[in-house]
Amino acid sequence: MGAALSFGALAQELLPRFQQQKKAGQETAVPLATLSLRPEAVLWSQNFNNTTGVTFSQTAGSSNGWKIVSAMEPNIANNSTHNFGSVLNSVSGAPFAFINSDSFASGTQNSSLILKVGVSLVGVNEVQLSFRHYFRRFQESHIVEVSSDSTAWTEVYNSSLTVAVNTTIPNTQVENINISAAVANQPNVWIRFRYVGAWDWFWSVDDVEISDVPEHDLILEDYAITSANRLAFYGTNLLSQLNDSLGFSAAVQNFGKATQTNIRLNSSVQLSASTVFNNSTLVGNMATTARDTFESNATFPLNAATAPGIYTAKIEIVADSADAAPANNSILIPFTVAAANTTRLSVARPTFTASTTLGTASFAGSEDGFIAMSLIELITTDTITAVRIRLGTSVAGGLIEVTIRDTAGLFGTPAGGIDFPILLEADLYTLSAADVAAGEVVVPIPAELAGLPQNRILQPGAYYAAATLYSNNGANHIRVLDDLTYERFQASYASMIFTTDDNQWYPNGISFAIDGVFENILVGNVEKLENAAFNFGLVYPNPAQNELNLPYTLKKSAQVKINIYDLTGRLVFEQPVQMQAEGNQLMMLPIDQLRSGVYFVELTANGHNSRRKFVVNR
Repeated sequence: MGAALSFGALAQELLPRFQQQKKAGQETAVPLATLSLRPEAVLWSQNFNNTTGVTFSQTAGSSNGWKIVSAMEPNIANNSTHNFGSVLNSVSGAPFAFINSDSFASGTQNSSLILKVGVSLVGVNEVQLSFRHYFRRFQESHIVEVSSDSTAWTEVYNSSLTVAVNTTIPNTQVENINISAAVANQPNVWIRFRYVGAWDWFWSVDDVEISDVPEHDLILEDYAITSANRLAFYGTNLLSQLNDSLGFSAAVQNFGKATQTNIRLNSSVQLSASTVFNNSTLVGNMATTARDTFESNATFPLNAATAPGIYTAKIEIVADSADAAPANNSILIPFTVAAANTTRLSVARPTFTASTTLGTASFAGSEDGFIAMSLIELITTDTITAVRIRLGTSVAGGLIEVTIRDTAGLFGTPAGGIDFPILLEADLYTLSAADVAAGEVVVPIPAELAGLPQNRILQPGAYYAAATLYSNNGANHIRVLDDLTYERFQASYASMIFTTDDNQWYPNGISFAIDGVFENILVGNVEKLENAAFNFGLVYPNPAQNELNLPYTLKKSAQVKINIYDLTGRLVFEQPVQMQAEGNQLMMLPIDQLRSGVYFVELTANGHNSRRKFVVNR
């Protein structure tokens, strides 16, 4: 554990993993607020109420081309894992242009929607293209091109350059693109929306406009909040674990015709209605079409003197001239500093509306043993007593194995690949109907496990709170919520996943809602041990072949029952109930009849039960 990680090129090496997976089970992302169409005079528009100048084209062998519709097709509108809705939320409403790749599990699409602009742009020196659209991206590309002769095309937008894999953009998102270099002063102009994919998702387009470029218009294209002393940005901060400061930065484009002068990056933080930090950094001038990145020259302190509450950071870019579209000049970013009696630390916020999920249904072959984990960092010694997992759509009966892991794997790649050694473990937990209804589960980390004490006191440093998920071979899927609020700038290793189909770790890069629960229960640096009806030791050998040994200690005499279940939850072995005396016990089970695979052995005594995982390897 350390103050900084040498992550190197890990993200670049591992993130392409997601490009190899079909879109299996992430729920709809609800990203940040979108821009509005610009107020300049519209020279030409197409809202598909008529099809004048509208043509369709696709390359040989392509299938499932563009069409004009009043509602999205049923496989999109009624999707079982994503709430896409049935219409495009455009200004003009239905009809709209639509292409559906998800209907075709084979074949490719290279299909174009071509619009002939119905006015001459001769005399128009600066021209912009605006449109509203909606899509979820997997591997496909959503490409926009313009032309002055319908033969030579200039690309002006490509989703593969700006939108991450497995991301849903808002319904709808507005794009405003300066196309002056390609088609200004041209008598004839064509616009082409080209979809290139193969069993991917969809694209909806409406309210296409050509208009003049405004005189003054800055755009906040990207932004970031950076932590001075921590490895990631935390949506939920513990007051007892704060020794940090936040910096602010912005990526800016001058979309206007004129040079923008005396540009300032304004950064502020509010606690409720009170401004507690306010900084204006002068960054200079920008010529038309220029892009640049800027950083604030002051930081917001987060430390023991910080007041608890809900904070909102604002990043804003302004200049001397009145901006034509001020709505795209700023962004609000919420985070929380928890009160002294609150115990949860998380890279996710306490509540959020922008979210997606990952879990046992996300990657084929990872239905059992999929791991989701989030970073937790301490600046002072504290005791971790539980892990809270906030759930997406899940089914009772799935199993969760909580662990606390070291971040050692981020310092380099050890022999055999990346590793995050287990420091603490919890008993295997069966997700209940009440957990599913509550939308979360809190799994205790016991002070005593398998008859041995666990020192839950964590020293200052970086750790992962991890949840290994078992769906009983797909019968009881579990999904973990992913907070998308900080998606634009969160460290890629703030959340990690492990997929069992290839036994590899990958950065998730968002903010899993997996919280560390801390209690600060220290007694002379030795924890008080909790009482239990029995202590169930670690079964051995593991992996096993023909027999399995179960060590356990009964706190008092009891009737003991032993069952073994496979990953589907099916009972595959049942030991007759036995009356046993208080004290240490060792039971040997014959398992030669079990096939190779993963199993769970359950011990029940004194009204309590506990499970251990084991592997049969023949």
